[in-house]
Amino acid sequence: MKETGDNKSGNGFGMWVGLGIVFGSAFGALFGNTSLGAGMGIVIGAIFSIILTL
Repeated sequence: MKETGDNKSGNGFGMWVGLGIVFGSAFGALFGNTSLGAGMGIVIGAIFSIILTL
């Protein structure tokens, strides 16, 4: 992989994981399980970042 590609995907990955944690925590709180929601958010954020950076 090129350095520019790594840098771009790295920034996107961090942003999407961060958003995933925020939304996941809020979503998890509705069900009384914030840590589970955050975990799901990380996974969802990672998937979105991978899809968008391909």
